[in-house]
Amino acid sequence: MTLNTEPSERLASIREVGSFRYSLVYEEESESRQKEGEALVVLVPGVPGSERDFRHLAPLIVCWSPVVRIVFPGFGLLNHELVTPSSTDDRGQYLMNIAEAEGWDSIFVIGHSMGGIAAMQWAQKDKRVKTLVLMCSVGVRRHRGMSFGPKVAQALLTLSLWPLLGSLFLKILKGRLIKMGFGRHPLHHQQLALILRHVRDFSFEGVSYIIDQFTISHDRTVGVIYTLDDPIVDLRASRTLVDYLSQKIPKKRLCVLELEQGGHNPQKHNRIEIDRWLNSLYNLCIKRHTS
Repeated sequence: MTLNTEPSERLASIREVGSFRYSLVYEEESESRQKEGEALVVLVPGVPGSERDFRHLAPLIVCWSPVVRIVFPGFGLLNHELVTPSSTDDRGQYLMNIAEAEGWDSIFVIGHSMGGIAAMQWAQKDKRVKTLVLMCSVGVRRHRGMSFGPKVAQALLTLSLWPLLGSLFLKILKGRLIKMGFGRHPLHHQQLALILRHVRDFSFEGVSYIIDQFTISHDRTVGVIYTLDDPIVDLRASRTLVDYLSQKIPKKRLCVLELEQGGHNPQKHNRIEIDRWLNSLYNLCIKRHTS
């Protein structure tokens, strides 16, 4: 296949299986390739995030693996969805429900930012996930992009319901998110409230527990990608996550890619280097699980 370095602007589709409604986008012939038995790469976005988060990386990955991009309810095509999971448990279950609805088998998962721990929550319960990669992921200590915790988030959610002060606060929050690089999202009232719910429902102690449960019950490979200049998940938070993982996972099953630059979205700015690294990890892990 010819290497495609142009971003993919494929639109996500909405699917329904029974009462379960979800959204994703397969790159090129990925759906049929997966059904024919190739191990699937699943791309899980952060918060706020959508299928656009991986539009630069997916066209490269599809040259060596079928690949699919996930959309969480409340974002992307589903930005007006009323049922919107915000806890790590619920988002992990949403991912598992998609895997079951789509009939996926052998899965290689990459989770970006807050999507990383949601992916791990899914992976610790689903043996179909053979490899997990955390990219600029939230970890076990507070990072620069999360300047306040659950209690403040709940107070701000309450404040957002007030007619005047609430509107003013949400306007300030929207401006801050735009400055952080999330201006392509609608950031309407419902979405801003959902983002606050994610902070309210997030726990760094909970991340430690999920990692502990994942490493106790599984012997799978974990990859970590982070940048030195990430303005959101700062370097100290990323290295603390790696240190914590290194205490739980044997060295041979923990693979780390440290990038000097790339910010919070290296899958855009460092896509060729990341693609090569992921390809090597994919080949190593798939061979291991099929041998």
